[in-house]
Amino acid sequence: MKWIAFLSVPLYALDQISKYWILHLVAVVSLLLRKQDHKDAWRDLSLALLLAGVLGNLTDRLTHGHVIDFLLVNLHVRFADPWPAFNVADSCICIAVICFIIHTLRQKSASAAEDRSN
Repeated sequence: MKWIAFLSVPLYALDQISKYWILHLVAVVSLLLRKQDHKDAWRDLSLALLLAGVLGNLTDRLTHGHVIDFLLVNLHVRFADPWPAFNVADSCICIAVICFIIHTLRQKSASAAEDRSN
């Protein structure tokens, strides 16, 4: 009986996590297609990069069973020798996070300036 629980609980968690990822992939697409009152290039860029990265790695997982990492960089620093292998999709995801941080900071500063003027 213990081994049934030992096997079923992680598989249940994997099922729920994978469904969460897929639903949020759909969320990214809906955000990209949603009509906006104003254009925000940083937000749109981050969503486009995120979508490209997620779809790229998802395609690898579905077609090959694993993500294909082929870029290997040696930074010649002790804590990152060698740097972990990555691919274009991974780079898109990382850049998307940076762009989204910039988008968020710009919104906060615009909001703060608006609050000061009121």
